[in-house]
Amino acid sequence: MAIRWDLSAGNGKSLSIKQASLRTLLWFAIGLGFSLALYFGYHLFNDFSSIEQFNAYKAQYGGSFATYGDLSRTIDEFNASASILYLSGFFIEYALSMDNLFVILLIFQSYKVPEIHQRKLLNYGIWGAIIMRFIFIFLGSAIVQKFHWVLYVFAVFLIYSGIKIMLSKGEDDSFDPENSKLVKVSNRILKVKTNGSSGSFWFRENGTLFFTPLFLILIVVEFTDVIFAVDSVPAIFGITQDPFLVFFSNIFAIIGLRSLFFVLGASMEKFYALQYGLSLVLIFIGVKMIFEPWFHSIGFTHIHNLFTLLSILGLSILTSLAFPKDSVE
Repeated sequence: MAIRWDLSAGNGKSLSIKQASLRTLLWFAIGLGFSLALYFGYHLFNDFSSIEQFNAYKAQYGGSFATYGDLSRTIDEFNASASILYLSGFFIEYALSMDNLFVILLIFQSYKVPEIHQRKLLNYGIWGAIIMRFIFIFLGSAIVQKFHWVLYVFAVFLIYSGIKIMLSKGEDDSFDPENSKLVKVSNRILKVKTNGSSGSFWFRENGTLFFTPLFLILIVVEFTDVIFAVDSVPAIFGITQDPFLVFFSNIFAIIGLRSLFFVLGASMEKFYALQYGLSLVLIFIGVKMIFEPWFHSIGFTHIHNLFTLLSILGLSILTSLAFPKDSVE
């Protein structure tokens, strides 16, 4: 049975650009502010009170902080290092989350999902992203601790992903809901019907359970969460193997996505160069993971790493604004 994808019924209102921008800035500020909490007390979270505990942490998770005979100085070094590593991960995950939102926005546009249902799908999508990150992070951490060579697999995957993104040339813009393999398979398995409540994921009719097209769109959105988790988790493990720093950087990058979505919806085309910035970030992290000893030998610290990532992302955004897409086509 053919599915009618036009779900344009509905009279819900989205956030205004001003409201969405303010909320986005607030969540972003909270994410940045968490780095201060780490700076002043991450050792308390780990309950570290001796030099031996800091050395054990370095042996398990790595880290470029120095340990000294002076406990107070070691604590300061550890907290500062954790704060910088968190910020590096936060900015990477935030940028990757923006890319994820671009794809979700494209899905909504392709399926003609009304604003009231977009908000509902976004809420489920964000919770799905949090759950996916949680699973991938702690499974990944356990695997990395047992098989350190997996980091090199992550590195190669990141370089491949970066090159693939750079050469994609916006192929995702041709997303076709009718020809989506995931939708076709789901439609064969599930009983899909369009004459139920368009705001529900399923309904019963004469005792038979039917799923609505909105449920299939939710499947597509959750599937994109899995895809981006596969990209983002190896990226953050290229910064730190501390599962708590990895998790916190992901969560604080994700929680403000709902408001950020409405900001990006009004300016999606403006940041076309972010695609290339993200590809360079992934390639850089992959190369750094492979040649970590060499980077360490030339004095390349976590602070240099943060500045490099910010420079790449910042330049891609500035390029998008300085050379609008219309002028380069």
